[in-house]
Amino acid sequence: MVLNDGARAMTYKIFGSELSPYSIKVRSYFRYKGIPHEWTPRTPDNIEEFQRFAKLPLVPLVVTPEETGLQDSCADY
Repeated sequence: MVLNDGARAMTYKIFGSELSPYSIKVRSYFRYKGIPHEWTPRTPDNIEEFQRFAKLPLVPLVVTPEETGLQDSCADY
């Protein structure tokens, strides 16, 4: 999907893992609700960006368009 700058500014970023049921749960919720997001598997290549927003070294991590990190897949934001 190609996003223009306005759409990109409103896009959430989800750091996750295909092996994490909590990551899949968060991604599924975003898809179900139609919330614009970018799925980013956490890898050694993006660990610095992940650590900038993460309070704990756990996935999933959702980065809001305002660049706030959220890490509780059970929370109701």
